[in-house]
Parts: sequence; structure tokens; C-alpha cells
Amino acid sequence: MAALGFGDIPVEVFAAAFNQIEDGGWIAFTVKVDFLDEQDVSGFSRLIRAVLADGVLELSERGNYQHRLSTDGTPLEYVAFIGRKRGDISPQHLKDATA
Repeated sequence: MAALGFGDIPVEVFAAAFNQIEDGGWIAFTVKVDFLDEQDVSGFSRLIRAVLADGVLELSERGNYQHRLSTDGTPLEYVAFIGRKRGDISPQHLKDATA
């Protein structure tokens, strides 16, 4: 998956796909760096912070990179996550993310 967090994929759909992966399986996705800011209260941002904090996703690698330039030439910064699934995203995670 890539470029998550713009409403491209609802958190419920991300969770359903995530939960289909066996525990111990690898997960990789990217998000715009802005979505990881504590000021961001979007559902996806809250969900990612929660699954990392709760150990549902065990982070193996995290790296920032320039995804591309915007039409005005401003660099668009993203973060790539690679990790192992250690459990399912729970209904409570989803409730908290979408509240």
C-alpha cells in the first residue's frame, strides 16, 4: 500500500486488510509525514499511532523520503513503515480512531 491517509482508504478497510495477514507476517506502507504529526487527528493517523503503541504492529524499519515534488516544486515528504503484524486491529482501535 502507499500514500495512505488522504481518505483514499477508510480506516475500516485498512484494518480489514491488515487483519487478513497472519500474525508474524510482514506489513509495509507509506504515509505523508504530516499524518504522523501529533496535531493530526485524522482517523488514519490515530490508528497508526495506536497499533504501534499497543504492539499490534512491531516496527522493523521506518524511513523518511521525498516521494515527489508538488506542482509548485515543494518536496512532498513521506514515511515508509516496514514491520511485523503481532495481532489484529481491534474493534476498539477502530472506534478510537474514528471517534
